[in-house]
Amino acid sequence: MFCSNICLLAMIFIITKIIILFTITLPYNNSQKELNNSLDQKQKETYKKIISERRRIYIMGYLIGITLSIAVILVNVFVLKQNKSSAVCLAVVISSITTYFFYILYPKSKYMIQVLETKEQINNWLSIYKSMQFKFHFSFLLGIISTTLIHYSFC
Repeated sequence: MFCSNICLLAMIFIITKIIILFTITLPYNNSQKELNNSLDQKQKETYKKIISERRRIYIMGYLIGITLSIAVILVNVFVLKQNKSSAVCLAVVISSITTYFFYILYPKSKYMIQVLETKEQINNWLSIYKSMQFKFHFSFLLGIISTTLIHYSFC
């Protein structure tokens, strides 16, 4: 049952998250150091609050996704009598999609760009933003390619 399309999609999400974990959580790059050095104390505090808020939003989305996933597993396995592996794969997909859309759509109280004052700060922030965006999308692409190759090698 791990050869189903839903399990392929689930594996793409899992591998993407693993790649993101290793690429986005790497130590600060030069742009992050430069931005941090260019911020005054008030801006640094705001930056920390924004990071904390984003982390909280992500965790809330993840918890909602897991809650929905548990409900899906229970209904699919115990009510609809579906295969457990298919239900788990569907749960991973639901959890991943829910987390992503909750984070993207949830209103944010403040954006870092609103507190930046100099051209240097804005350019440093833009560099960080573009880097994070690239890492996310590149990780997703690697997840698709690697999972598809593995999937079609064994299924």
